[in-house]
Formats: sequence, structure tokens, C-alpha cells
Amino acid sequence: GEVLAMEYLDDAPSLQDRWDAATEDEERVDALTRAMIIIAKLHNQGVVQTDIHLGNFLMKDSRIYTIDGGEVVQKSATPLQEAGSLENLSWFFAQFFPRFDELVQVVLPAYDAVRGWQTDPARVIDLHGQILKSRESRKETYLEKAFRDCTRFHCESSFTRFLVCERESDSAELRTLLENPDQFIEEGILLKNGNSATVAKVRLGDRALVLKRYNIKGAFHGLQRAFQKSRAWRSWENSYHMEFLGIPSLRPLAMLETRLGPLRGKAYFVTEYIEGPDALDFLRSNRHSNGEPEALANLLQYLSSSQISHGDLKATNFLMASEGPVIIDLDAMRQLKDPQQFEKAFNKDLDRFMKNWEDQPELASRFEGLLKFPK
Repeated sequence: GEVLAMEYLDDAPSLQDRWDAATEDEERVDALTRAMIIIAKLHNQGVVQTDIHLGNFLMKDSRIYTIDGGEVVQKSATPLQEAGSLENLSWFFAQFFPRFDELVQVVLPAYDAVRGWQTDPARVIDLHGQILKSRESRKETYLEKAFRDCTRFHCESSFTRFLVCERESDSAELRTLLENPDQFIEEGILLKNGNSATVAKVRLGDRALVLKRYNIKGAFHGLQRAFQKSRAWRSWENSYHMEFLGIPSLRPLAMLETRLGPLRGKAYFVTEYIEGPDALDFLRSNRHSNGEPEALANLLQYLSSSQISHGDLKATNFLMASEGPVIIDLDAMRQLKDPQQFEKAFNKDLDRFMKNWEDQPELASRFEGLLKFPK
């Protein structure tokens, strides 16, 4: 083997540490600006950090150190060309949630100054386009891992079932639940008992969980569903899509599909139980809100900026948790890449959302002021 000895930097937090501790955009801009300066210096030398993220830059006494040398590549003996520079920058910015994309044009001048480049609006537009492509690529890899055996997930696939769960939640108790989920539903507290889905609050040791069963309503319905991804599958996938985008949602623990070879039957979705009323009850009983309408509007804006349609924006599909609103019921959620298709679907979402407040004109007026409606 080989051994590499390096100087130890004591009390040298990473720029990721600074980002995580930031509570204001001013602090985030400071962390990004420091990263822009060092990345520009690397690019000036024809060097690229291929695993480019804030955790690979340490700060000590206002000096930035680039680490993880195994991922540092000398691309050329001359300064990196614009195309290669923007590609590397796009991978850097793609790691952040979309709501922080507005900071790109704030910190990019620091990069341009080190490179000796004149500010070019066309370059900024080009970079934003590449960020979207790089983030989409990261998302596909991220979601792909949620359906296979890996560090984070345990996955089992057999002739009779498909199971995936979070490794940190994998336990004998959870396996007992997944071996006989219907019994847990019968013994739990019913939250919903519909034709298409049955939802129950169940206990697993000292934890409260939500167990949702997607029902087969009949032979014809079963035949239709047999060849499609189950609603539990889509809920599991969309939960991690929300996590990837930083949008508050359910915390999934496990997903189970009963199968007969390639044919799918009943499916189950297990999540953490979220304490709190739904948005409809909360806002109707709390006339003097404390920023909750704004928080809901922000959540909808996050969906819009990523071109995601929820499909059923009833106020009961938002839970008002202690840390803020959380969106639930994700099986109809979809990302629409065509702008016209998305606009049509999201407008339908907004219309459904506003119907919740038809008997509360003051609250409806407040939401109309917070949300962008098509003319």
C-alpha cells in the first residue's frame, strides 16, 4: 500500500461548516465568495477540483486550503478555457438547493475579477443553464440510489416482493411490520380509510410511524396497476426528490410492493409521524398567524422554481409541524420539463389551493398577494 502524510490544520473549519452555520444570505455570500476566489485561482493554473464542493475547502486564518488532492486534476498548462471553467462551476453550484441560485450572480464577479474577465450577462445565463443540467444529472444519480442496495439503503427483490428501507431505520421491529403490515394497520389508529388508500398511525417501539397501504379496488384496477410503478414507489421517489431540492416533506423509512414476478399488487409506504394539524384546520383556528401563510407560499414557490406539480394541493396535504409546513401525499407529484405543460398543471394546483379559502376572503386575499397568479 501507500501512505501519504500531510500537515494537520488545527481549528480549520470547512466552507461547508460556515455555510451550514449561516442564518443570513450575507453569511452564505461570504462563504461562496471565498470559494469563488480559490476556484478562480485553480482555473487560472489550468487546475480543476473534480469533486468540487464546499467541504473540500478549509479555512484557517482567512486563508483557504483546497483538500482531497486525489480529485484535483491538471487539465492544461494554461488557464482553463471558458467552457471548461463554466462546466466546473456548474457542478459546484448544482450542489445547492435551487432557492440559492439567485446568489450565483452575486458572487460570480469575484470569480471574474481573479480571472481578469469582464462581466458578461450572456456568460451568467449560460452558467445558469449548465447548473440546471448538472443538477438534473445529480438528481438522477441521487434518486437511482434510493432503489438499490447501497450505503444508505437496504434493498431486497424477490419473486413475491420488492422492499427498500433506510439502513439507519432497519431493525427487527421494522422487519416485523413489513412482514405483516396489514396487521399493524388493523391495530393502529386509522387516519384515513378510503377505497384507494388506507392510512394508520402505528407504534414501533417508542416511535410513532405512519403506514399507508395503496389498495387494489378490484380486478380491473389491479390489472391496470400491475404493470405500473406503484403509488408507494412514486411516493418513495418523490420524498427523496423533495429532500434533494430541500423542500420540507415526509421523512420516508420504507417502501414495500407485493409482487407476482413482474406484476405489482398492494403496496405500502412507511414514514415518520409528523406531529401537527393540517394547514386547513390550523389557519382556520389561528386568525392571527405568525408567518404561516408566507411559509406555505414559499413552499409553493420552491415547487414552482423546480417545475414540480403536486397534483392535489388540498390544504389538508400540508402539515403544520413545529419547524414549519411540510407537504404530504406525494404519489401524484411530477416534474414537468416542458414549460407550457408545467404552467398548465401548476395553475391547476394553485386553483385547487385557493379553493381551500373560499369561505375566508381575508386569508384568500393574503395568499393572492403572496402567490404569482397567471393573468
